[in-house]
Amino acid sequence: KEGDNKDLPEHNILSKMLKDGLTHIIKQRGGLIEANGRAHHFVFPSGKHSNKFLRTGNILLHSSEIYFLAYHLLKYYQEDEHQRILCDTSSINTIAFALLDLKRKFIGNSFNAVPVISFSPYDGIFSKKIKFFQNSLIIVSSSTSGNIIKKLIKHDGRIDPLNIAILFFLGPLD
Repeated sequence: KEGDNKDLPEHNILSKMLKDGLTHIIKQRGGLIEANGRAHHFVFPSGKHSNKFLRTGNILLHSSEIYFLAYHLLKYYQEDEHQRILCDTSSINTIAFALLDLKRKFIGNSFNAVPVISFSPYDGIFSKKIKFFQNSLIIVSSSTSGNIIKKLIKHDGRIDPLNIAILFFLGPLD
């Protein structure tokens, strides 16, 4: 409700706190993996090459940090709209479950949790069998360019881009 948030910090301060917290967690847990030497690199499922990648499995070790990440996603999850949460890898399912737990704590016992489903984004994008439904919150673990959003929407035009959240984004912000 308008005016109920008068004691909260301004949006840009909250955004900076979340970004700084995410950066701290990634560094503290060794989530950023870098290749040694110029001849070594990683190939992502998208086919792109890089000298570093983010291993989300290294990051999700402590419940307090998982809930911190889930808190960041509260603004995306609409309990009256979303009928499921889709995660691009099962390694981030714990964040989706923590998100649902936070919602239950804020709303109360009347809150009904939705299913959490994992999918491979690149298999999903190119498979005609897999469709993403308009009433889903889609959580993408990480992206360096944000192109995954365009590819998901191209695959299924019913997807609202506002229902896609990227946990760790290394590209430029618009």
